[in-house]
Amino acid sequence: VRDANDLLSCPAENFRENLIHPDELSALSRRDQTEVLFRILKEMRREKCGFFKSLYVVADARCPVIRFRAYDTHLVELSVDNSIGYQKSAYLGALVQGDQSGLLRKIILSLRLWAMSNGVFSSEKKKKYANAIRVDFVIPPFTLAEVDLRNLFKKFFVSCVENQLDKLVFSPRRGALIPLAELQEQMNSKPISVLFVQSISYLFTRMPSPGSDRADR
Repeated sequence: VRDANDLLSCPAENFRENLIHPDELSALSRRDQTEVLFRILKEMRREKCGFFKSLYVVADARCPVIRFRAYDTHLVELSVDNSIGYQKSAYLGALVQGDQSGLLRKIILSLRLWAMSNGVFSSEKKKKYANAIRVDFVIPPFTLAEVDLRNLFKKFFVSCVENQLDKLVFSPRRGALIPLAELQEQMNSKPISVLFVQSISYLFTRMPSPGSDRADR
């Protein structure tokens, strides 16, 4: 059984005659496993240059991945020992198959296209990658111990499929969906007001000191 130094230092073409044993690969870290797979794909690209294009590795991600284009058409992303990714893909696949309207598939594809158009899949070395967005609200402390998250997410996706989202608005204040026409009516019925906000430091610098001419006036 070869150790990590042997697998990472030997030429990739040697793996043709001396195949990698599963025990050898499992002994490596996830990042080293990705590096070995990347070297093998580079060797394959050298022989079949028409299949691989834009081959690069994202090693600094939480789950290292290898990205390339197959036949200059399909964007492929390979990961090693990514059990959470498998579960997410299976979960989304089951939701898409169960969605008879096809809206959920459009939502997922739109997010994918948004990521591609904003350079999330770019091969630049200095490009950062995000796999989650966190939004914090100033709300009273609340525990989710008694909340069934599976049922919560299920209801969310069901509402996205069954309702006409182009005519509805998510209202965090009400905790429900409200018609867009109702929101527009409320906005048009109220007078427009402007709120000017200044920093505290600016107010103190503009405030006259006691005994000055401005204070006397």
